Amino acid sequence: MIRNGLRDHFDDPTRTKVRRHVKYVKAWVALKFDLDDGRASSILLTVLVADAAKALGNSGIGADDETLRDILEKIIERLEDDTEVLNPVDKSENLARMTDAQMTTFIDRLKIFFAVAQRATVKTEELAVADVWQESFEHLFPMPRSRRQSPRMRINFPSASSCLTSASWRSHAPILQVAGSAA
Repeated sequence: MIRNGLRDHFDDPTRTKVRRHVKYVKAWVALKFDLDDGRASSILLTVLVADAAKALGNSGIGADDETLRDILEKIIERLEDDTEVLNPVDKSENLARMTDAQMTTFIDRLKIFFAVAQRATVKTEELAVADVWQESFEHLFPMPRSRRQSPRMRINFPSASSCLTSASWRSHAPILQVAGSAA
């Protein structure tokens, strides 16, 4: 049902990007939260990312790094305003099944993730960008093979389907794009 909502709201290329961002956030949660730590459910994360992407609109979904930063900002704003996240299929169900303390921890860690994204999106050298993203994605984020530099680089993370679901991202290099190039 949530997949249908994405289909109704986004064109095919944008929907693919939104799904990829859901996987990025799920990977981050898997790395940063223990099961007994109040780890957010998969469906909660999907709804939060999808709703944030809807708020950005098709034109707000661009380079992966900047889009992830903007999605994180929208999620934080939403949860600081109201921690209740209703199931889009069953409006009587709150998907945020966390204690107040767990929700506070989740939002605090999202803010750290967002700060990492902000720092990463202003870096211009591949190695520096990758180094910052590794703060959030740890061993799952590959280091670049070269030290190219340009006035402004945008990173598109390795393919989520091949990397986030694989045992290691080490064999996948991030795809970097100079600002103004095709997304």
